[in-house]
Amino acid sequence: MNRKILFSNIFHAFLTKGINFLVPLLLMPFILRMFGVEKFGEYFYAQSVLQTYALFIDFGFVVTAVKAISNSEEDNNERNKTASFVIVFKLFLTLISTVFFLGYFFFEGYNANNFHLFLFVFLSFCFQINLPIWFFQGIQKNSIFSLVNLISKIILLCFVFLTINKNSPLFLIPLYEAVAYFAALILSFLIMVYFQKFSFIKFKVKQFKELLAESFQIFFISILNWAIVSGSTIILKKRVSENEFGIFSAYSRLAYYVFAIVQPLNQALLPFFAKLFSKKSKEEAFKIFKKSLLALVAFIVIILITSGLGINYINTYLFGNLNNEQLLGYRVVFFTLIIWVGFVLINSFISTQFLVTQNKSVVYKRLYLINAIIAVTCSFILSIQYGSLGIAFALIIGELFMFFFLIIQMLQFKKYAAT
Repeated sequence: MNRKILFSNIFHAFLTKGINFLVPLLLMPFILRMFGVEKFGEYFYAQSVLQTYALFIDFGFVVTAVKAISNSEEDNNERNKTASFVIVFKLFLTLISTVFFLGYFFFEGYNANNFHLFLFVFLSFCFQINLPIWFFQGIQKNSIFSLVNLISKIILLCFVFLTINKNSPLFLIPLYEAVAYFAALILSFLIMVYFQKFSFIKFKVKQFKELLAESFQIFFISILNWAIVSGSTIILKKRVSENEFGIFSAYSRLAYYVFAIVQPLNQALLPFFAKLFSKKSKEEAFKIFKKSLLALVAFIVIILITSGLGINYINTYLFGNLNNEQLLGYRVVFFTLIIWVGFVLINSFISTQFLVTQNKSVVYKRLYLINAIIAVTCSFILSIQYGSLGIAFALIIGELFMFFFLIIQMLQFKKYAAT
């Protein structure tokens, strides 16, 4: 991959996530003002619970499919066969998820408002996860998906700002998200077929056993990540007031957007580091990896400093006229969550670009398992007395342990590469 293509992919990956960061940043204060902190907490809770379906449908292809498409980019037939398999397999998982989702509500019973909220959040996840972003990343044409993403976000903003008022039901937000993602899904596949020479090719599942095995490792890690983040959120909801949960939800969502805007660096660089570690000497590849990691750390420090200096503006923007003294007690929660996101980004970068590219997904899975066990256990213990602050500290403790073990892996590799 030449440098021009690499930087173009990184730029458009950041552009996509930048749009995905700015649009929710515009919507968050609007939703908080229209529906209130407690209703925002309900919406956040529905997303936290249903994210398990999104992870199941994705099945780790967000990482492995990019790598597989990238490795077969010079063979259109092989590329289309891989893409056909990923699309069909994800549709199959979507069908299974739909049956379980509807079955749960059928047997458990539901009230109409709650069902509509959960239903449209579920649909928005289904359409979002089936977007073939992995295909465009694999063929190193992130610019195409950037345009598709921009169109879908314009559709979403138009629906929300033109039709929603204080009398509107909350479920309209995820409904409009579902419509926007569905439009992006249709447009993406049309581009694949008419401009990228994609055509469906019959395949045998046994041809993709290796891809499925590697994807399962990433899926398992994603489930552990859900246990850490969403699991902690579910624990917190049962132990604090709706008001505190709503404030934590807003801060947590903002912290996630910081993660979301930087995380595409992982996906954009994955093909680059996969080839780097396979074609260059281990010592030379490690030097380039280390420089990239230091650049990421410097960027995270800037984010932390900026967040600290702008906390008053952040509170005013998100919550408007909400009692500032009430929010004062939650500043530590916000700072802790931002620090936690910093460690998540660092750990994710090391794990993806250093472990996954060298086919060490099993090591990644074990480290994440340790992280999840520590974070969830600490969440149970600390949330009893410290509420949302206890959850924030529990998340950091888990990431710190993972960071420590990743550093050991890097030192061992450095020692081996030098011999």
